[in-house]
Amino acid sequence: MAFEKLAELEKDGVRPQLFKPVEEFAIEHASETLSNVAVKSMKYAEDKGYKAPVIVVENVWPHIAFSRADKLKELVEVSRQKIVSKLAGEGMSIEGAKKKAEQILGATWDVGHINNLRKYGYTEKDIEEETKLISKHVKHLHIHDNFGYEDSHLALGMGNVPIKKLMKLLKDEGYDGKAIIEGGAFAAGFKTSPQPYSLQALDAPIY
Repeated sequence: MAFEKLAELEKDGVRPQLFKPVEEFAIEHASETLSNVAVKSMKYAEDKGYKAPVIVVENVWPHIAFSRADKLKELVEVSRQKIVSKLAGEGMSIEGAKKKAEQILGATWDVGHINNLRKYGYTEKDIEEETKLISKHVKHLHIHDNFGYEDSHLALGMGNVPIKKLMKLLKDEGYDGKAIIEGGAFAAGFKTSPQPYSLQALDAPIY
């Protein structure tokens, strides 16, 4: 019966959508969850006299939803639009709601994760372009190294992640937050601190 109905629709020039791309589905539902959490946590914090928490969504590995800059950017923007609608619906001005949405929701950019695009043939320039695309939404930065094949969390300077270039790019685009060195896996695996290596890789005067 269902196939007969489809056949009738196609005769009329109508092609119903049978499948929805996974990231389209994910953005629709994740943005609803993120906007709800952001608004409710903001209200709770303000009622208690606290500063509203900032929610940041991190890019993971290239084969997972929101791992690429364009989709992560879209998720942040759609989520912010829903925050604005919810706050404006409760009496806040549109401009005030937009400002609040930008304050309380953004992205965590993990340069080690995006570098794993290398195993699919992407270049250092491609990694820089991904970073530039998401730069205006970045509120938190994770830095660690790898060779573009595995999320190995090496100390800085031990792989081919263009960390200093990406940090400078983000700074030039307005990012003024902290860079978190994710060195736990290195410390656990090599039984030594990643800090001296990482400071040296960042050209710090002490390491």
